[in-house]
Amino acid sequence: MRTMKNIILFIVAISTLSFKNAIAKNSLSPSSKGEFSKLCIKVFLGQAKKTDTLQLCLMSPFDRGQRSSSKYIAAPDSRGMYTFNIPVSNQEGCFFLSRLLHKNGKYYDKIVGWNYIPISPVLYWEKNDSICVRITKRASPSIGDNTALNLYTYSFSGKGSEKYNVLYRIDSALYCTQNKNPVIFDPDFHYQDGYEQSRDVAFNILETNRGFLPLKYYDIFKADILAYGAEATFASVTDYFTALSDSSSWATIGRFREIYKHNSLAQFKLSGIPAKYLIQSYSYCYYLLQKAQTYYFVLHLSDNADSIYYLIKKKFKGELRDYLLTKFLYSARVNHLNRILDDALTTVQTPVCFNNLAALKPRLSGEKTLDFSFSNLQGQKVSLKDFKDKVVLIDFWFKGCGGCAVYYHDVLSKAESHYRNVPDVKFLSINIDRQKSFWLKGLKSGLFTSNDACNLFTNGNGTLDPVVKYYNIQVCPTAILLKPDGLVFRYNSSELYNYESLVRLIDFLRKEIKKGGDR
Repeated sequence: MRTMKNIILFIVAISTLSFKNAIAKNSLSPSSKGEFSKLCIKVFLGQAKKTDTLQLCLMSPFDRGQRSSSKYIAAPDSRGMYTFNIPVSNQEGCFFLSRLLHKNGKYYDKIVGWNYIPISPVLYWEKNDSICVRITKRASPSIGDNTALNLYTYSFSGKGSEKYNVLYRIDSALYCTQNKNPVIFDPDFHYQDGYEQSRDVAFNILETNRGFLPLKYYDIFKADILAYGAEATFASVTDYFTALSDSSSWATIGRFREIYKHNSLAQFKLSGIPAKYLIQSYSYCYYLLQKAQTYYFVLHLSDNADSIYYLIKKKFKGELRDYLLTKFLYSARVNHLNRILDDALTTVQTPVCFNNLAALKPRLSGEKTLDFSFSNLQGQKVSLKDFKDKVVLIDFWFKGCGGCAVYYHDVLSKAESHYRNVPDVKFLSINIDRQKSFWLKGLKSGLFTSNDACNLFTNGNGTLDPVVKYYNIQVCPTAILLKPDGLVFRYNSSELYNYESLVRLIDFLRKEIKKGGDR
């Protein structure tokens, strides 16, 4: 039976990246046109050095990764305090703090080319917040766990700080409570929730502190708690069902499916929380997307993104549906993107979602490709126009990307070998690490590419490179197949991630070259 390692497209199975978008464009609740308010965040970092630079990232509602959105930096003043005064046009949003790694002991004053370590969990802000957060290193953190909640403790004060303190208590409870296995099915296939204990503790904290919270944040935090553990849970369901389908009769598989359809993991009834708050939850929309993808996989033993799109469209309504469809299409490996995106732009009514979907049009088959000029190993500049009249497959990767290594091993290495002596087929392997040394180490490892490809480096621009921004690339690996005339033929479709189907597509385009035709 077929496995499904890439079902959770947004979070676990593929290394996720997210990128800078205009705040106003991605607003959840925009203020009046032209109206800005101030967000003031002051940070005291215990044991900080004078050269330590902190970064605050305001996160877009369509970027879940922690390399997100609009970035601001601050140096410590004479008291060791970092101050961020940020003009915002949104009513609310999310942010996280990170410490930029030292480079020759100097304070950073540019955004491009940094490495950073998150020093806070994701936090919720609203306009006119003016808070001070004290971050203190834990005396005895757990070894091998580099999450912020393990390394630091937090206290918040100032205007709007109540929700921060309550959220920290909830996050700490979820982090510290010991869980069983994420998902357990008994011999009769009945589901036992391994995260129930953690959620019960968190719900108790939320109820105890309800009086300190506006109703909006009570509902948002409740949604976050409901979504806790979703990534591991649905990944475990996928693994369990894959193993079951590989070793069991169709009758047994059918019985599991019937039981699964009636348990809580497969129910699409909402929690009673208004949709306008569900979409503001950092986790809940992704929980629903994972639920839909896993539900489809269990029923059909398939991860067909086109079909999952229509399932999401059917199961949800209104603004919540619009956000789910938009988030899904930003990262899903859709095969018929022209048709699906056209349907989404007709369906979606929420302006911010429509605008973000419209930004995906450069991915469509038949669209003109943005030219580039990147450096190869010899330091020479290589442009896309150098490959005119050839079938070109571009893949974007970074060192440490597990999905990129799997893609190269299972698909690209075989395809590159197959076309090694075919002059009208070229493979461009583009690294988006910010440091050249990472690119070189990735090349040397042989895990991500080989000399059969034209290996290129984005000159240290990383995720800020114009090509990356032009296509709104959200995940790595990302593959783009180009026609000989330089137009897009397939953008990151699932066909490109299977060796046999990739070869069929390339051979189809080669035949078109010989016929002098075009699709």
